[in-house]
Amino acid sequence: MPEQSFFSRYLTGDRKNVWDELQALGEIVEEPLRSDALAVARETMRRVKINLELIVHRLKKLGFQFLESDGAFVPVQFHTLQFLDDFEQQWGTLPFSVRAWYECVHSVNLFASKTISKDLIQSLDPT
Repeated sequence: MPEQSFFSRYLTGDRKNVWDELQALGEIVEEPLRSDALAVARETMRRVKINLELIVHRLKKLGFQFLESDGAFVPVQFHTLQFLDDFEQQWGTLPFSVRAWYECVHSVNLFASKTISKDLIQSLDPT
């Protein structure tokens, strides 16, 4: 029976072990392992993107004012994938997590525009 891919193991919840094993392998250049590792990184960053969108939305609902209201979360830009390809062609392969991050997220800035009120801080406390 063939061994499960890192990606399928990641999807079934074995996330920590998958990342530990991928890190232990070092630089991965051979296919199909390279595509498998990149799929894990992309799925991780897809989840990061969803969580960032949720955090920004919830903070706005609570009245949090971001330093850059339009820059709190900026999704990937249309030209980013071509830029990543060009960058890697000229400078070499980016780590999978960095490449996947910029395939999903352009930037994040959760700085507040003013001092955060005690009431807002207490509303964030889950206890």
